[in-house]
Amino acid sequence: MTTLLESPQFDLLHDPGCDCLYAIWRGHHSPARTQANYKQILRSMQTTHSKRLLNDTLLDQDGWQELTNWIAQDCFQHLAEQGLTLAAWVLPRNREALYAARKVLDNIMEPLVETFDDAEAAYAWLHQWPKLRKGTVPPVPL
Repeated sequence: MTTLLESPQFDLLHDPGCDCLYAIWRGHHSPARTQANYKQILRSMQTTHSKRLLNDTLLDQDGWQELTNWIAQDCFQHLAEQGLTLAAWVLPRNREALYAARKVLDNIMEPLVETFDDAEAAYAWLHQWPKLRKGTVPPVPL
């Protein structure tokens, strides 16, 4: 696992064996910082050719209230257009953040997103999928 970005509120790591990026959100972040971090995810997707994302918001405290529509309709749509096929989303403990995360998740049309209560389960789910070529759709698990 390679660290691509490290800060008190956000870390981004790359796992080349799984074609995965791991975004870890902690504490409070402004709308501008959140957008910048998602843009960093996009840039890292392009440079690493990652097709999967573990979006760990377990320790998020903000809830991204101002950005829920942008994250669901613009950001994740753009990530999917650039090749993101799967996202595992670890839900936040914070009540406000959980409400906002659910609002985002209800409006994501693509890629395939599954929710988890812990990063270990999310990690295992991402690793169950075979590597996919750009433009392919993962099969639905039974």
